[in-house]
Amino acid sequence: MKTAERIAKIQDPEQQKAIAAEEIRKAKEPKAPRKRQITPPSPPVQNPVLNPATEPVTSGGGVAADKMEAPVVAVPEPRTTTVSQAEPAALPWQDGEVLMNVAFDRLDAQQRSAFILRYFQRSSGIDAVIADMSGNLTTEARTSLAAILQQVAAGLLEDA
Repeated sequence: MKTAERIAKIQDPEQQKAIAAEEIRKAKEPKAPRKRQITPPSPPVQNPVLNPATEPVTSGGGVAADKMEAPVVAVPEPRTTTVSQAEPAALPWQDGEVLMNVAFDRLDAQQRSAFILRYFQRSSGIDAVIADMSGNLTTEARTSLAAILQQVAAGLLEDA
Protein backbone atom coordinates (compact mmCIF):
# COMPACT_ATOMS: atom_id res chain seq x y z
CA MET A 1 0.00 0.00 0.00
CA LYS A 2 2.80 2.40 0.94
CA THR A 3 4.56 1.78 -2.37
CA ALA A 4 1.39 2.46 -4.35
CA GLU A 5 0.79 5.68 -2.42
CA ARG A 6 4.39 6.80 -2.99
CA ILE A 7 4.15 6.09 -6.73
CA ALA A 8 0.79 7.88 -6.96
CA LYS A 9 2.39 11.06 -5.59
CA ILE A 10 4.85 11.20 -8.51
CA GLN A 11 3.65 13.50 -11.28
CA ASP A 12 5.67 12.10 -14.18
CA PRO A 13 4.00 8.99 -15.69
CA GLU A 14 7.32 7.70 -17.08
CA GLN A 15 8.93 7.98 -13.67
CA GLN A 16 5.90 6.21 -12.14
CA LYS A 17 6.31 3.34 -14.62
CA ALA A 18 10.02 3.04 -13.94
CA ILE A 19 9.63 2.97 -10.18
CA ALA A 20 6.69 0.56 -10.40
CA ALA A 21 8.75 -1.76 -12.62
CA GLU A 22 11.61 -1.63 -10.11
CA GLU A 23 9.26 -2.43 -7.21
CA ILE A 24 7.80 -5.38 -9.16
CA ARG A 25 11.31 -6.64 -9.84
CA LYS A 26 12.17 -6.39 -6.14
CA ALA A 27 8.96 -8.20 -5.17
CA LYS A 28 9.83 -11.12 -7.45
CA GLU A 29 13.27 -11.59 -5.86
CA PRO A 30 13.42 -14.47 -3.41
CA LYS A 31 13.30 -13.32 0.17
CA ALA A 32 15.36 -14.75 3.01
CA PRO A 33 13.14 -16.35 5.61
CA ARG A 34 12.42 -14.16 8.59
CA LYS A 35 14.04 -15.18 11.82
CA ARG A 36 11.76 -15.27 14.82
CA GLN A 37 13.19 -13.93 17.99
CA ILE A 38 12.69 -16.62 20.59
CA THR A 39 12.19 -15.27 24.09
CA PRO A 40 12.54 -17.58 27.05
CA PRO A 41 9.25 -18.35 28.76
CA SER A 42 8.61 -16.00 31.65
CA PRO A 43 7.98 -17.44 35.09
CA PRO A 44 4.35 -17.54 36.18
CA VAL A 45 3.10 -14.37 37.82
CA GLN A 46 2.44 -14.72 41.55
CA ASN A 47 -0.94 -13.13 42.23
CA PRO A 48 -1.49 -12.46 45.95
CA VAL A 49 -5.25 -12.29 45.52
CA LEU A 50 -5.65 -15.59 43.68
CA ASN A 51 -2.75 -17.47 45.35
CA PRO A 52 -2.51 -16.25 48.97
CA ALA A 53 -1.21 -19.59 50.37
CA THR A 54 2.41 -18.49 50.90
CA GLU A 55 1.60 -15.40 52.96
CA PRO A 56 1.38 -15.50 56.76
CA VAL A 57 -2.04 -14.86 58.23
CA THR A 58 -2.60 -12.76 61.38
CA SER A 59 -5.16 -13.63 64.05
CA GLY A 60 -7.62 -11.26 62.36
CA GLY A 61 -7.50 -13.29 59.16
CA GLY A 62 -5.64 -10.63 57.16
CA VAL A 63 -2.13 -10.60 55.81
CA ALA A 64 0.54 -9.33 58.20
CA ALA A 65 1.51 -5.90 56.89
CA ASP A 66 5.16 -6.22 57.85
CA LYS A 67 5.45 -9.66 56.18
CA MET A 68 3.67 -8.73 52.95
CA GLU A 69 5.87 -8.94 49.87
CA ALA A 70 5.18 -7.41 46.53
CA PRO A 71 4.39 -10.04 43.94
CA VAL A 72 7.21 -10.80 41.52
CA VAL A 73 6.12 -9.96 38.04
CA ALA A 74 8.29 -10.75 35.05
CA VAL A 75 8.20 -7.78 32.75
CA PRO A 76 9.77 -8.33 29.36
CA GLU A 77 12.45 -5.92 28.25
CA PRO A 78 11.06 -3.24 25.96
CA ARG A 79 11.72 -3.83 22.31
CA THR A 80 14.11 -1.41 20.79
CA THR A 81 13.16 -0.39 17.33
CA THR A 82 15.20 1.87 15.19
CA VAL A 83 13.58 4.16 12.72
CA SER A 84 15.70 4.08 9.63
CA GLN A 85 15.84 6.92 7.22
CA ALA A 86 13.43 6.35 4.39
CA GLU A 87 15.37 4.86 1.56
CA PRO A 88 15.09 6.77 -1.65
CA ALA A 89 13.13 5.08 -4.35
CA ALA A 90 15.27 2.85 -6.50
CA LEU A 91 16.72 4.91 -9.29
CA PRO A 92 15.86 3.85 -12.83
CA TRP A 93 19.48 3.45 -13.99
CA GLN A 94 18.36 1.72 -17.20
CA ASP A 95 16.30 4.73 -18.35
CA GLY A 96 18.32 7.91 -18.88
CA GLU A 97 15.25 10.03 -19.63
CA VAL A 98 13.50 9.08 -16.39
CA LEU A 99 16.75 9.37 -14.43
CA MET A 100 17.23 12.90 -15.74
CA ASN A 101 13.64 13.76 -14.78
CA VAL A 102 14.30 12.52 -11.25
CA ALA A 103 17.50 14.55 -11.00
CA PHE A 104 15.88 17.64 -12.51
CA ASP A 105 12.92 17.46 -10.10
CA ARG A 106 15.06 16.95 -7.00
CA LEU A 107 17.96 19.31 -7.64
CA ASP A 108 17.89 23.07 -7.36
CA ALA A 109 19.27 25.23 -10.19
CA GLN A 110 22.79 25.34 -8.76
CA GLN A 111 22.96 21.58 -8.34
CA ARG A 112 21.53 20.96 -11.83
CA SER A 113 24.30 23.18 -13.19
CA ALA A 114 26.91 21.19 -11.25
CA PHE A 115 25.33 17.94 -12.50
CA ILE A 116 25.53 19.01 -16.16
CA LEU A 117 29.01 20.50 -15.77
CA ARG A 118 30.25 17.26 -14.21
CA TYR A 119 29.01 15.34 -17.26
CA PHE A 120 31.22 17.44 -19.51
CA GLN A 121 34.17 17.11 -17.12
CA ARG A 122 33.81 13.30 -17.04
CA SER A 123 33.37 12.86 -20.77
CA SER A 124 36.44 12.04 -22.81
CA GLY A 125 36.30 14.87 -25.32
CA ILE A 126 34.01 16.51 -27.85
CA ASP A 127 33.60 13.37 -29.94
CA ALA A 128 32.36 11.44 -26.90
CA VAL A 129 29.88 14.23 -26.05
CA ILE A 130 28.61 14.24 -29.63
CA ALA A 131 28.24 10.45 -29.57
CA ASP A 132 26.37 10.59 -26.24
CA MET A 133 24.08 13.39 -27.32
CA SER A 134 23.29 12.04 -30.76
CA GLY A 135 22.55 8.54 -29.45
CA ASN A 136 19.57 7.16 -31.36
CA LEU A 137 18.24 10.57 -32.35
CA THR A 138 16.62 11.16 -35.68
CA THR A 139 18.08 13.77 -38.01
CA GLU A 140 15.31 16.19 -36.99
CA ALA A 141 16.03 15.66 -33.29
CA ARG A 142 19.79 16.15 -33.87
CA THR A 143 19.10 19.40 -35.68
CA SER A 144 16.88 20.57 -32.83
CA LEU A 145 19.51 19.62 -30.24
CA ALA A 146 22.22 21.44 -32.21
CA ALA A 147 20.07 24.58 -32.31
CA ILE A 148 19.49 24.38 -28.56
CA LEU A 149 23.22 23.95 -27.91
CA GLN A 150 23.99 26.95 -30.13
CA GLN A 151 21.54 29.06 -28.09
CA VAL A 152 23.12 27.80 -24.86
CA ALA A 153 26.58 28.71 -26.16
CA ALA A 154 25.38 32.19 -27.18
CA GLY A 155 23.79 32.69 -23.75
CA LEU A 156 26.96 31.58 -21.97
CA LEU A 157 29.08 33.97 -24.04
CA GLU A 158 26.74 36.89 -23.27
CA ASP A 159 27.19 36.36 -19.54
CA ALA A 160 30.99 36.15 -19.83
